[in-house]
Amino acid sequence: MREARIPDLQGSYLTIMTGLTESHRPELMAAYLDEIVEDPRVEIGTHDWNSIIHAFCKAGRLEDARRTFRRMTFLQFEPNEQTYLSLINGYGTMEKYFNVLVLWNEVKRKVSAEGEKKMKLDNTLVDTFLYVLVKGGFFDAVMQVVEKSQEMKIFVDKWRYKQAFMEKHKKLRISKLRRKNRGKMEALIAFKNWAGLSA
Repeated sequence: MREARIPDLQGSYLTIMTGLTESHRPELMAAYLDEIVEDPRVEIGTHDWNSIIHAFCKAGRLEDARRTFRRMTFLQFEPNEQTYLSLINGYGTMEKYFNVLVLWNEVKRKVSAEGEKKMKLDNTLVDTFLYVLVKGGFFDAVMQVVEKSQEMKIFVDKWRYKQAFMEKHKKLRISKLRRKNRGKMEALIAFKNWAGLSA
């Protein structure tokens, strides 16, 4: 079809991508998208990259998801809330909490940046960040998310994070942290006060 110089390939592109999605073949989706990304007859957007990233994350192939994410940003497609949700959930499922911290720092910069490309935090993104960062024990970042959500007037239900804390950190003692790291201790106390857990 491309060789025959057919003027509109959008329908064919969507059919092939849908088939590859349903067949759970994110590696073929990525290769196909890479092949046609420069073709002016096909309109590609962030949602196309999100589909591939989501499929890789769902399959537990986080390195491939990260590589796709890097390729997407290199080609100047702007990641959005859905991009980050897929990555956070993927990393959270595999307990790669540090990677979620890195994502938070990136999103925080975008939310703080002035101008047209300013990213908006929504309830789902805040909720997902909080849940995974609490599980990972990054209480300083948790409090940054809380602060941003308050600033942007986003409602946060604390119950879920209390549960995550009790599941992962109920044996965490402030006295041990006090000796090791004062910053971590202060962030933990701030979180416990915010969540209504006895500090």
